[in-house]
Amino acid sequence: MRWLLFIPLVFITANVLAKDISAPPPLETEPAAEQHYLKEIYDKWGKLEVTTTNPNGNRLGKPGDTVVYKNGLLEYFFSLNIDGAYHWWAVEFKDIL
Repeated sequence: MRWLLFIPLVFITANVLAKDISAPPPLETEPAAEQHYLKEIYDKWGKLEVTTTNPNGNRLGKPGDTVVYKNGLLEYFFSLNIDGAYHWWAVEFKDIL
């Protein structure tokens, strides 16, 4: 039960501090591909956008683009572009947590 409270707090704290988190340092013992992967995660997390317009059918994106969609009922959805066009796959945050 405690984890249900802890996970949203971590997510909220990370969003608030996302601009202050420094980029990951280069890891000398790790392969270049792994360093690139960590850098991509850092770059995407810092640019997470919140929108009030449903992106599905309304927003052009690249495969893998992510957006947080907030509807009028104050429900939040994590949306992922799946084909590089106007098709987005969304999961409500309560379903994730």
